[in-house]
This record gives sequence, structure tokens and C-alpha cells, in this order.
Amino acid sequence: MEKVIPLFLDAVYATNNLIDKEYLDILKKESLNIYKNIQNDNSYYCNIYSTINSYNLLDNNIFSILFDSVDNEINNYIKAHGSSHKGKLTRAWLNVSSKNQFQEKHIHKDSLISGCFYIDINKNGNIRFFRPYESMITLNNINKYNMLSNESYYIEPTNNMLLLFKSYIPHLVEQNNSDNLRISISFNYM
Repeated sequence: MEKVIPLFLDAVYATNNLIDKEYLDILKKESLNIYKNIQNDNSYYCNIYSTINSYNLLDNNIFSILFDSVDNEINNYIKAHGSSHKGKLTRAWLNVSSKNQFQEKHIHKDSLISGCFYIDINKNGNIRFFRPYESMITLNNINKYNMLSNESYYIEPTNNMLLLFKSYIPHLVEQNNSDNLRISISFNYM
């Protein structure tokens, strides 16, 4: 009997409506305040605003309810992997993209799980995930892509959505084609 045995699957964990609308509005207001008052730490190859090395959101009490909720969801993600690993959030930062800005393909080093929470996405800014290894030889003439043949996969985020993924999975954020700011929070868990 022939069968295909999927090996070493990776999964992205997604949940919507993580927090209530009023708190989401508070987070947006505080994010815009940080955007206006905290220096940009643009250590990327693109031109987005980021506080990745200049301001850790874990030190801001306004975000504590969000991070408690994120912690609960990370525990669910870990349980789905059959693990009881106990870790903690190690870093969280703000990302703000203006028109024509994007986030280049990257991974998160020195972390087990990474994620992104979307504060104000305006249905603009898909996140695209890539296989964590380069295919030495790719199949030609694929009629229907599936888990075995996809080289990348995108998710169209919405406001109040949380995505979790293993930190070694390469990903990027597509260009902001809107006149509106795109606001998100990224984080790492160890």
C-alpha cells in the first residue's frame, strides 16, 4: 500500500479578537504615542519604523494585558506540539509602516517562538511565510499546490489578530499600498 507520510510539519497559530475593542483602541493610541516620541531603531534593510532595539514594550504597563493574553495563546501553541515547555516573552517591539514600506524576509534568532499582533492593519500587509529550508530541486509543472509543494504561504492579517510561529521560519511583510499607517507588535518567546 502506498501512502504519503508528512514529516516535520511546521504550523502557524492564528487567533482573532484576542482582546476587546476598547483595549485595542488604547493600544493604538499608545502605539502612536511611542511612534511620535521614541526614536526609530531601523536596523533592517527596509525603511519601516521599529523599536526592536530602542524600546521594549514589555516594560510598558499599558501592554501588560495584551502580553498576558499572548502568553496564554503561546501555551496553547506549545501544547499543540505535545510539549509542556515553560518559557517567557523576552522582547516585544512596535512596527509602523507608512505607504510603500515593507519588512524584508527574515527570521528571529535567539528565540523559540515568535509572533505578531495586529493593532491597525487596514487589510493591507500580508505576511508571507517560506519553507525553513531551501529546496535543492523543485518540482516543475505543479498543477495544484499543497502542503508538500508550497514554497511559501501568505496570511492576510486583520485587526486584533495574533499569529504565532517557530522563530526559524523565514517570513516577510508585503508592501503597504495604503495611505494609512500599518501598526503591529512583534515579539519573541524563549
